[in-house]
Amino acid sequence: MYVSYCLTQGGQGSFVVVEDAELIWEDGNIDANPLFVGDGDYTLAAGSPCIDAGDTTSWHQGWGAFDLVGTPRFLDDPDTPNTGLPHVNGSPIIDMGAYEYSPDCNSNDIPDWVEIADGAVNDCNENTIIDECEDPPFCPVDLDGNCSVGPGDVSVVKYHFGCDVSLPECAALDIDNNGAVGPGDVGYVKNLFGHCVSE
Repeated sequence: MYVSYCLTQGGQGSFVVVEDAELIWEDGNIDANPLFVGDGDYTLAAGSPCIDAGDTTSWHQGWGAFDLVGTPRFLDDPDTPNTGLPHVNGSPIIDMGAYEYSPDCNSNDIPDWVEIADGAVNDCNENTIIDECEDPPFCPVDLDGNCSVGPGDVSVVKYHFGCDVSLPECAALDIDNNGAVGPGDVGYVKNLFGHCVSE
């Protein structure tokens, strides 16, 4: 039996190998508390060592694109280091176990994948992480939310000229960080036309 990228209580020593059988202990196995939500709920809680720790290359298409409760597979948790084996296509690393962890990076009690699917937030680079939650944020000058920098973003800045930068909605528009929303911010946005890049 081959074992790789699995969480096994007790580790390799916990396996009983019968006569004429062989245990081949490969990479990625861990012995740790899986940190389930609890009370009969075996989905993964934040901080679980199983998050982004599976073997993405071993996932079979026939198993479907969703876990046992309907959460899409291959969701990246930006707060968890990737310790699993990535797929050559660059998709996020799958979680260990039957359930994929559903991050809620903006703490609004709605899983990020639901907000992305509903179009309520942007995921312009299609990495399953809400753009505003990336570190640094992806495309921070895409102010009109269309996944590109262009005239609409200039209009947003111009509409807010003179806005009080002590207010959160205005602070984000002081792109040149000079303490005011004004022409310098428009120039900064114009220099990025056609791009959507992290600063």
